[in-house]
Amino acid sequence: FAETGLNTLTGERVRKLAKYIDGDDFMVTYGDGVGDVNLKELVDFHKTQNTLGTITGVKLTMRFGFLNVDHKTKKVKRFFQHKITNFDEMRAEGSDYINGGFMIFKKNVLDLIPENGMIEELFPILAKKNELSIYMHLGKWKCMDTHKEVEEMNEYWQKDPFWRMWE
Repeated sequence: FAETGLNTLTGERVRKLAKYIDGDDFMVTYGDGVGDVNLKELVDFHKTQNTLGTITGVKLTMRFGFLNVDHKTKKVKRFFQHKITNFDEMRAEGSDYINGGFMIFKKNVLDLIPENGMIEELFPILAKKNELSIYMHLGKWKCMDTHKEVEEMNEYWQKDPFWRMWE
């Protein structure tokens, strides 16, 4: 963990971590979602795609932005974040996945993150450059943004903690 400031936005938080990143690649997660994502497969996929960034795509829900995916190359063509009003238009463009919050980037992507901005501002930049890949996760995934979702997650913990990978 690194202290980046109470009011620092997500993109700037990642930018401030540059001095702690050893190697060419690093991983980012929002921390408010869980899944049975195979991280080794995610890393291997990222390496074979050889793009600046890879995000984990999970099946569509109506609350978040859409990823317009080229299914042949496994790259993101366009990224639509939050407040999408025309769902039919997004689906017509092939948008059936959202960002599941498990991401890998090459270290040199830090220079592309807008200063004092959000990490999501990076995604359209990478997509336009054809440098954003999507690892399509078909397993279980759940976010926890509301009190209702906290209650649902507590129920999962009791009955089916699918994200639990430890014994």
